Amino acid sequence: MKPLLTLLICFSFSSSRAQENDCNVQLNHFLIFVDSTTYWEILQSEVFQTDFAFTFYKNVNWEGLYFIGEENYIEIFHPNSIPNENYPPGSSWICHASLKANCIENYTFPDNEQFIYSTDEHYDDISLETSDSANLFTTWEMNEMQYVTWVKREYSDTMTFLPTDYASADDADSSKNYLFNNVLGIEILANRKDSVNISQYFKMIGYKTVTDENEYLMYTNEKDFFELTYSEELEFPIITKVHFEINEVKKKEEITIGDSKITFNGTRGIWEFNLSARE
Repeated sequence: MKPLLTLLICFSFSSSRAQENDCNVQLNHFLIFVDSTTYWEILQSEVFQTDFAFTFYKNVNWEGLYFIGEENYIEIFHPNSIPNENYPPGSSWICHASLKANCIENYTFPDNEQFIYSTDEHYDDISLETSDSANLFTTWEMNEMQYVTWVKREYSDTMTFLPTDYASADDADSSKNYLFNNVLGIEILANRKDSVNISQYFKMIGYKTVTDENEYLMYTNEKDFFELTYSEELEFPIITKVHFEINEVKKKEEITIGDSKITFNGTRGIWEFNLSARE
């Protein structure tokens, strides 16, 4: 996982750069912080211990739970998962991946200092830093060194990446034996100022607006979707619900784990977070 707050080479771009319209960008993974009690209940839950998802627990450099799908995955952290840091429940980081080489550097960037471009030998990154300066939306793209050392295949400037190039092809293959398939959509609650920037971000990376009703916006790239709802009371955006696909049909079932709830229904599921904060 790339650092949440440290970008190696950062500078802002104006909107004068030409837009590349045929970039293929899709959700790669997202990170959400939950309270400590919920984190440990997830870790010890039947859901984690059985065939819900191909999962693993990481405690080197940072501590987190990983739920792996075929093309994307979920990271669950507790407030002190990152050494010397403390993140409030609801804090999140959503990461997209560009599946086309030499693409995102040609995006048209809004004239907004909260949109940041960075590059090094491994990745090109576009990030949206929200008003609290700790929550990032990022789209990254593999550069040659990362692709050759990680994927171990020859790189070309016109190549198309696979979604699993950004994670692990072996993990993605293992996930096929579990119930969880992929994240289909994420619901986000944000204040109006951040919502404007988030809307610009989704438009920039190729998502289309499909609805604008009842104080929420929905964005989709026909692969995954994001629903954005406004709340003036929030200091920073939070993930409220995660929609996912499963590999078999299940009767409706609800499972509460700490301050979260998983609902299965047919071939779909919803994982709701920070329930107490929304009561």
